[in-house]
Amino acid sequence: MWSRCTCRRRQSGPAIVVELAGGGTSLVPLSLLGLRATEAQREMHERLNTAFGYRRLGEQP
Repeated sequence: MWSRCTCRRRQSGPAIVVELAGGGTSLVPLSLLGLRATEAQREMHERLNTAFGYRRLGEQP
């Protein structure tokens, strides 16, 4: 289970850093995702926002 994700620039290039509920982290290099890297980032953020009950301002529940 993950609790948060961020995008960071690492020595090996940009990566998604997934913070796990147990306190660990997992790195997903964006180079592994190829042309779908932006889509993957967006999907991860949307899933976390949904899990925490966040929604865009003005959006009806």
